[in-house]
Amino acid sequence: MSYYSYKKPEQHLNTYIHTIISHVRKYDHPVSFASILKTYKINLYENPMILQLLKKNSKIIVECDTLQYKPTYDIKSKDDLLTLLKHVSGETGLEYNELIDGPINVIPFINSLVESGDIFILKDFDGSQILFHNDLKYPRASAEVLTAYHQIKVPEYNDMLEEMKCAGLSTGHISKKRQIHVQQPKQTKKVKRKIKITNTHLKDLDLNE
Repeated sequence: MSYYSYKKPEQHLNTYIHTIISHVRKYDHPVSFASILKTYKINLYENPMILQLLKKNSKIIVECDTLQYKPTYDIKSKDDLLTLLKHVSGETGLEYNELIDGPINVIPFINSLVESGDIFILKDFDGSQILFHNDLKYPRASAEVLTAYHQIKVPEYNDMLEEMKCAGLSTGHISKKRQIHVQQPKQTKKVKRKIKITNTHLKDLDLNE
């Protein structure tokens, strides 16, 4: 069987690698070279440079003229996800983006485990999400307790103040003392005048008297 040789410029290799990996990532099984040639006209049989780069990629398994994507975690069910989180350190958890890195849609598994209380998610300031196993899981409150809780009415603020007053309780008030700044009168600086005595002033003065 002969394949059309589609030579690719070296400066565009990263573009082709990205295209191939994005395609292979969609499938949970090996994808043949022939399928990639048919879909994208990239002939891996006659492009050893592209094939070599794919072999060096840690996310790609190259075997028997096929490519298969290797996700960060092999999660195929809700139980797989829960087991994985149980074995992860409670201090670090698992990043959401790493869990969804694969052909299997794990979002329904995540939502189900959050709903059941088996795991919880923390969001960071940058928007990233970390999943943790809930080691402190408590039994869910009964329907009667939840109904009674939601029936508790919180009184209006003014009514609550009146009830506190009748019970002899007082609310705390914070009063600010007004500070009066007294401006001290400015002291005027006495200017000393310098008088220069010259012979002109002393011509009629007898200093011997």
